[in-house]
Amino acid sequence: MLVLMLKTLRYHTFNKFFFIAAVMLFFCGSRDAQYKSGSSSVTVLAYGILFVISTVFLNINNENRSGGYRNALTAGFTKRQVFFAHIISSAVCGAALFLFIAFPIYTSLRSSKTLMAILMIYILSAVVTACIHLNITNVTAAFAVVAIVVVLCIVVTKPAQDMLGEDRYYYDVVFDELKVETEGIDAAHVETVTPNPDYPTGVKRAVLKTFAYADPYSQLVYSRMVLSEQGYINMLTDPDDINRIVYYEYWCFPLITTGVISAVSILGYVFYRKKDLK
Repeated sequence: MLVLMLKTLRYHTFNKFFFIAAVMLFFCGSRDAQYKSGSSSVTVLAYGILFVISTVFLNINNENRSGGYRNALTAGFTKRQVFFAHIISSAVCGAALFLFIAFPIYTSLRSSKTLMAILMIYILSAVVTACIHLNITNVTAAFAVVAIVVVLCIVVTKPAQDMLGEDRYYYDVVFDELKVETEGIDAAHVETVTPNPDYPTGVKRAVLKTFAYADPYSQLVYSRMVLSEQGYINMLTDPDDINRIVYYEYWCFPLITTGVISAVSILGYVFYRKKDLK
């Protein structure tokens, strides 16, 4: 298994597509680092996912067309070994490509939490791409399936994002005429706080976060929101104002992504095991 994995990894990393993508990603990251903009950096990282997906597709497609799968089976490797060798090498390939774009951005922004979260997104993109392509073994059809999956993720996660965006309390100002003569007109304006019954809490909130953060697009959106708000937070001096800022939990991104990676890998293997490789 180790021999097969190293062989597959060497094929992926020394393929011309990998070097082309690496050069383009490093160029994008270096150019963006000059502006030192957190929000813009997340956008560049999002574009980088397309490079990762394309590279994984082209690498696996080349090996499929050259009979690499059949040769591995003939050499005595099992379908399980072939499948997971490609999954592992694709994940490493995605992580390596991520580093090419993340290094110049990190040296400029020093935003390690954001980069760690998006690193998991890159690995997820590579694993999902590999699973889909290994089961379809057709680059055009695989690209179409990935596009459909992305659209479905956006559609499915939108309701969860809307529910998470609900305000916890409703704030309203009531004018109390009785206080005008005794305390003055300013004191007559009384602020009332009413709990929002639609605000999700407890287990429901945890489930909604899992759906909202499960796809790469949502994680990138939330990361960009945090980076945009960070500049505003740095300008605040009142601790009460700082505590009112909504912080999105970076730690849950890698956990959720790891769960999705595991589920996709296992499901992909179930279908791949039944596939007739010719």
